[in-house]
Amino acid sequence: MANLASVVWQDATSAILLGVHGADAPSGDEWDQYCSWIPELLAQPNPGCVVMTDGGAPTSAQREQMRKHLSREQCWTAVITDKALVRGVVTAIRWFNPKICAFAPWEVHEAFRFVGAGGEQIPQICETLRALDQKLVPRSRVLPEALRYLSAPESAKHA
Repeated sequence: MANLASVVWQDATSAILLGVHGADAPSGDEWDQYCSWIPELLAQPNPGCVVMTDGGAPTSAQREQMRKHLSREQCWTAVITDKALVRGVVTAIRWFNPKICAFAPWEVHEAFRFVGAGGEQIPQICETLRALDQKLVPRSRVLPEALRYLSAPESAKHA
């Protein structure tokens, strides 16, 4: 049962590590795969990261593993979630990566801007996120909600 699926999406101007995360902490193998993308990501122009999570977050040991990968360089990272616990984990990660921020699903426009994604990139990124979601069991709850807000006018706010 997959709980984290990830890949580096890139075009000619930027690279973004995309992750779709379920409700539980990732397995060791899933986290190793996620972290294995980081060196490739940081070697690209304008690196960023977008993670959609239903509440799952890395363990303290997994955060330490990520911290080692990001010890010299960080990238803009948007974590899209509706869970307060995950926002707390983002705050902990912010100690070693000040370029990370948590966003609610209805703030998806701001999240993509935060990592420098826009225009024609957005539909391609969304297609990749949907493909990652197909690998999760159960499928993400936050991803379709965020994509619904993404397709709405930017002025639409959470009611």
